Amino acid sequence: MTSQVIAQPTFLAANPSKPVEEIAMLRFILPAWILIVFGLVVALAASPMADAPLEMMADLIFWPLDGGPLVTTPAERLLAGISGGLMTGWGVTVLTVGRGGELPSALLRGGIAWFAIDSIASVIAGAPLNVALNIGFLALFVYAGWPRKSVAAVTTEAAGPFPTGQ
Repeated sequence: MTSQVIAQPTFLAANPSKPVEEIAMLRFILPAWILIVFGLVVALAASPMADAPLEMMADLIFWPLDGGPLVTTPAERLLAGISGGLMTGWGVTVLTVGRGGELPSALLRGGIAWFAIDSIASVIAGAPLNVALNIGFLALFVYAGWPRKSVAAVTTEAAGPFPTGQ
């Protein structure tokens, strides 16, 4: 039985004086959670009962603080839900990579998080047809992230019982 040595990714080797876990935390985990939380807050604006945090942020961005602009139309609520879903999915993808997950797994997890948040928010915003459109995009994430055999395993199986000569 042979053991496999996994090399440290080069993006984590930027500062050899810090442990890999600390670098991953600073470069991936913390930003990922900020994206996830912020995405969920934005997605909440799909509901008129939970839009206050996004409206306060919009009021701050569109200075001066005067109580406007407001998230009032169905299109604004739908776009808040879509944006929040995208941000949450992006955060889950970054979080998965930061915890050492492989890219296909990260894409699949992020895609599922995006789909769930975007679709729920779309229904709440009054646009259930968007869920049907999201299914097509979800299929892309599933295709990209579905576990597959490695190229080496497929090549070995294709060679059959006869080893290739060197």
